[in-house]
Amino acid sequence: MPFTEAERKRLLELVDKDDLTLEEAEELHNLARKFYREYIEKTPDAWKVLYYAAAKRGSTQKARRIRETTKPTTNLTQTPHKTIPFQNHVFY
Repeated sequence: MPFTEAERKRLLELVDKDDLTLEEAEELHNLARKFYREYIEKTPDAWKVLYYAAAKRGSTQKARRIRETTKPTTNLTQTPHKTIPFQNHVFY
């Protein structure tokens, strides 16, 4: 199937978007592969689209792993801390 005008528009939308979901990153990669397969004979730089899509997919996956593994920080202003006086302690 040839690369359609609707696919071209969607590819450009995804390229212009900064933060992609995993699904959007996969869609971008699939569209870039289709673009590459159709235009590599006509445009030697077609590989750059595929390379960019692969990089975006990797960075999106990495960002998701970081979000999943990073523990949320607690707000210290909400948790009252007890202060322990230094009574009965001898410092040398």
